[in-house]
Order: sequence, then C-alpha cells, then structure tokens
Amino acid sequence: MRESLQQAHGELHQFGGQPITWSIDDKLLIALLYYREYRTMENIAIDFGCSKCTVFRAIRWVEETLSADGRFQLPGKKALQGSEPKTAAIDVTEQPVERPKKNRKCGIPARKSGTRSSPKS
Repeated sequence: MRESLQQAHGELHQFGGQPITWSIDDKLLIALLYYREYRTMENIAIDFGCSKCTVFRAIRWVEETLSADGRFQLPGKKALQGSEPKTAAIDVTEQPVERPKKNRKCGIPARKSGTRSSPKS
C-alpha cells in the first residue's frame, strides 16, 4: 500500500506548485482514523492542527490513489458468484438510538385545547 502511495506522492508536484507539507504517513493516518474510528473531519482537523478542507483533500487523495491501483479494488459481483461458496466478514457495530418516549402529555395541541380541526356543517 505504501509503495502505491509513495509513487503517486512523487508524481503529485513534479511540474511545480506548492511544496508538499503532509507526508504519506500523515495522509494515510488521517484516512484510517476517518474510516476506522468514524470520527468527523472537524475532530481530525483539530488533532492535526489544520482545516477540515485539508483533511478532506488528504482522505480523497488516499482513496483515489489506492482505487487507481489494481491491487486494492474489490472483485466484481460475478467473481463472487462462483461454484464454491465463499464467506465474507463485515465489521458492523450497532448502537441503540435514543427515541423520545410516547406518553399522553405529548399529543396534538388541538386535542388538548378541545378545538375541532374541521368545523361541523
């Protein structure tokens, strides 16, 4: 993985431009923190002392560089539908969602005040 990023990092500014301030390790660490820990870009930006836009650009660069390399692409749907059964492990963490409790106090205000929603003819 690092070789793919190293090659793209060298080609990034070969014709000039602003000097590179982030190392490959920093960009890769930012992308891994974003995907593994589900942290916001603002939170990562505070830790690295930069802006949210810089974090976004680093994550996007790592994504595009690794997806352009053929070794980091997922196989297609037809490759998974072979004759032999295959298993896949998915890392999913469920967290309960707090929802408001239903009670009689939380009702429609028109019902509480005794007003009708439509007048009788």
